[in-house]
Amino acid sequence: MRKRTTAAMLAVLGFSLMSASAASLGGVVNSADLGAETKAVAGCDIDGITIDFTTGYNAATAEFDLVTVEIGDLDGCDAHAIGVEAYDSTGGSLGNSSGTVVGNVDATYSAFIPARVEDLHGVAVVVNS
Repeated sequence: MRKRTTAAMLAVLGFSLMSASAASLGGVVNSADLGAETKAVAGCDIDGITIDFTTGYNAATAEFDLVTVEIGDLDGCDAHAIGVEAYDSTGGSLGNSSGTVVGNVDATYSAFIPARVEDLHGVAVVVNS
């Protein structure tokens, strides 16, 4: 019985230490549920990227729509997986796109994410090695 109690206490202690470590990541994880902010943690491109938008007029709705999100200046990221997510003011997803970066210098990635421009509040970009 004593061995089980000790094992249970060690498991709780280990979980507590992992939770404390996650909470100390400087705001990267700030929720009781697993989550992340849109901050650069580390990456293949150390001097930053550019984000541009292509829009188009939708005559059927008489509104401007987001056509693509252009991610550029992805230096040193050739063959890395990339994911782009557009979100609204509540943090809800407007759509996402994923693919592979092609090229090492000034590489770009075009994410096709159709959404109303007025709904767009932000974009999150993840480049995986």
